[in-house]
Amino acid sequence: MSEARDGMATAIAGLGNQIRFALADTTLPGKLDQVFDSIEVAAMGGSALAWDVLNETMGHKLNGALRIHRDYSVTQVSSDSLGIACSVSGNTEETLAAYEMMREQCKGVIAITAGGGELAKRAISASVELIRVPLENEPSDFQPRNSVGYLLTYGVRLLQAAGFGDDLLSEIEAAVIDYDNNYDGIEDCAKQAAEWINGNIPIIYSTASLFNSLARTTKIKFNENAKYPAFAGALPEVNHNEMIGFESDIGTGFRIIYLSDPDDSNAVINRFSTMSRLFEERNFSHLQTRKVDLIGDTRLGRVLAGISFGDWCSYHLAMLRGVDPTPVDFIEDFKAELAKNGNITRG
Repeated sequence: MSEARDGMATAIAGLGNQIRFALADTTLPGKLDQVFDSIEVAAMGGSALAWDVLNETMGHKLNGALRIHRDYSVTQVSSDSLGIACSVSGNTEETLAAYEMMREQCKGVIAITAGGGELAKRAISASVELIRVPLENEPSDFQPRNSVGYLLTYGVRLLQAAGFGDDLLSEIEAAVIDYDNNYDGIEDCAKQAAEWINGNIPIIYSTASLFNSLARTTKIKFNENAKYPAFAGALPEVNHNEMIGFESDIGTGFRIIYLSDPDDSNAVINRFSTMSRLFEERNFSHLQTRKVDLIGDTRLGRVLAGISFGDWCSYHLAMLRGVDPTPVDFIEDFKAELAKNGNITRG
């Protein structure tokens, strides 16, 4: 298991290198021939995470042109749209089904995958533009959830090639420098948080505008890396419902982490601090809270730091529990059961 652990740690530490490699990759088209009015992305699981980051950090420059579909279908698609089917494994059945719909409904289609899976086969057969995620320098058991740097950068480059957004590339170039400059200390902070969480249920909060990039992504890393239940919520919404649930001590301890961005409003920050204070005053002994301040000069750089924190925290929680952070055997077994029942494909 130590070899797998080392592979996961290598993948986590390589986030910045992924971005730099993808920025320099000469295999991507510089400019797309057709004109599109929107971008429709079909992706699931780890292959979808980077698109959330792109949408939540750069969406203000896209005027709502980017939509993400986590389903077997794409709905309300413009006939002048560009469809992007993204599956690192190449075998994700929902994405394959959505890809076929894109072929029928979208003006143009691009496929993104890592290997020789079904998506690559279909794209090659139909002469669809195919972009390959380069895993040659990654650990042999590299997981889709570790591909955020590659997919984020390829996504930005494709949007730019399709004529969307203003100077998106300069944003990601500045962000990776910002991330590198502030990387020291992230793993230590995350390891301390893992020790604090161990034996309790983590709940990750962020502001609503970064929910998918920060809170939800970190929750997913606890699930997949540590094989551990975890939940996510968005401030200020949790103050209107979720927090009252903690009045009941059901015999389970909870650890709430608020991933706080400097751009979060003072009102949101005050809500978290007030909620935490009231938890203490009312002696909610089964619950503790912690605020983690994201550091950096750019919004995207800080989000990358937050993703790295979640990666390392879940990794070290896995280490504390003696769990291999890499494989997701239960998910693979679930897919095998679906395949027995005649579903489209395994992936």
